[in-house]
Amino acid sequence: MGTYLSSIRGVAISYDGKCIAVASDRYVYFFDENGGELWRYTTIGNAEDVAVSADGERIVVVDDKSYVNILDEKGNLLWDKKVHEDYIITSHVAISSNGERMCFGMNNLYWYKVGILDKDGNWILKPTSIDYGVREVAMTKDGKFIAVASQTEYIYLLNDKGKTLDTFKGIKGLSA
Repeated sequence: MGTYLSSIRGVAISYDGKCIAVASDRYVYFFDENGGELWRYTTIGNAEDVAVSADGERIVVVDDKSYVNILDEKGNLLWDKKVHEDYIITSHVAISSNGERMCFGMNNLYWYKVGILDKDGNWILKPTSIDYGVREVAMTKDGKFIAVASQTEYIYLLNDKGKTLDTFKGIKGLSA
């Protein structure tokens, strides 16, 4: 790669391996499978995490100013949304395989939340308080269930209404 990346916060790859996205500083970079930079997009805050739909056509990046940004495969901004008014780090993101839904985790010093948006930026699950710090999120193919790796040693399975369906003990510090 010819592009210098100083502080990598997140990385994602399309299902076929032809598209690689990287969250670093105030940018999301998009590379081809040979490491050639295709484009870069400047985020409002520092880019914290990135996810790519299976086909590589939708890229979601979250930043430390509470913004969720949706880009197309050419790096064009489709929309962005400030998901919370308080200072918060929106630091974990996942996208459904078809790019129809995305979930994100948010942390600050006093509370933790998860939320789900559809491909047009409409709320499926408004930021919902949870009782544990968010270390990582994952989403099922259809986006109807999310897994949250907590800052404790537990992993939680939630539905798209925010209801905890199951809890199981993992390994402390393990990301999903």
